[in-house]
Amino acid sequence: MRSMVLYSFSSPLMLSDLKTPRIASHEVLVKVKACGICHTDLKIQNGLVPTVKLPRVLGHEIAGEVIKIGEKVANINRGDLVVVYPYVTCGVCHFCRNSMENYCTSLFLLGRLGFELNGGLSEFVKCPSDNVFKFSSDVPFEKAAVIPDAVAVPFHAIKRRGRVTVGEDVAVIGLGGIGVHAIQIAGVCGANVYVITSSPQKLDIAKQFHVRDIICTTKTNMVEEVSKATGGKGFDVVLDTVGTRTTINQSLKILKSGGRLIIIGYEYGENFELPVQQVVYNGIEIIGSRGCTKQDIVETIRLVEAGKLKPTVCKIFDLEEVNVAMECLKKEKPAGRIVVRVTRN
Repeated sequence: MRSMVLYSFSSPLMLSDLKTPRIASHEVLVKVKACGICHTDLKIQNGLVPTVKLPRVLGHEIAGEVIKIGEKVANINRGDLVVVYPYVTCGVCHFCRNSMENYCTSLFLLGRLGFELNGGLSEFVKCPSDNVFKFSSDVPFEKAAVIPDAVAVPFHAIKRRGRVTVGEDVAVIGLGGIGVHAIQIAGVCGANVYVITSSPQKLDIAKQFHVRDIICTTKTNMVEEVSKATGGKGFDVVLDTVGTRTTINQSLKILKSGGRLIIIGYEYGENFELPVQQVVYNGIEIIGSRGCTKQDIVETIRLVEAGKLKPTVCKIFDLEEVNVAMECLKKEKPAGRIVVRVTRN
């Protein structure tokens, strides 16, 4: 099977012919139609994710068609169109039993597709049958592929972790692949949504989602610009999709008393200053959010099928063009997801 393989860190992926995976009795084989790429893939390529061993097929945002099922698989059939939950989990630990499988204690042992396990930049991928979720043929594969990460991850952060409710003022910092979906999700929750971006070229993207205000700012004047836009009120919730020391420190300054800072973006080795007095006096919550749950994927699929969420794909490349796509992601910081079309039939 045609696959794009990372053989050495900080190097391009190589087109290779790998053996098609053999499935166990509880697994399915998916013919990959489309696979999204994100900044985590760049971190993996550069050797920053310590659990990734080489050679490795990257890609954790996967949509395709089930072509083979194991003998013990129920409720999934050949021909089903599915998106793939990338975390392979134990199902029995405290976190899995409490619908928090994104924190499964065996996660790094069992593996994640595109990380410790081979992922979707390949013609076929195998996974446990309870890791696939059906979607309507009305949703194009390229849009369905980004649901398990670019859509479901901010959904988990905003709805589950951030507990965003109707009428709250919510700011989303960053308008990349995660941010462009976060502003839609906050809107679906009934919030008044503000976008904070340093990229003037992304303003038109934000406008199409009917946000309350767009604050185009630099790193040095964010707090000043936000104060002008909100009349000095600040926000009930700030979702930081960037996760640098600068954005986090400034996010703390633009929260209302009792506000929640949700951190979803990150860089390895990045730290931030914590003004303890401000946190205590103002009752601020600082919330980290990793990945999503299977239920998050189910709910985001339904919202996409109902037209309430629109997966935003900015560019599509063929499998052999993965390295071009990675360079594009690195240099352009696009609004929306870049997707690789893996197979066409």
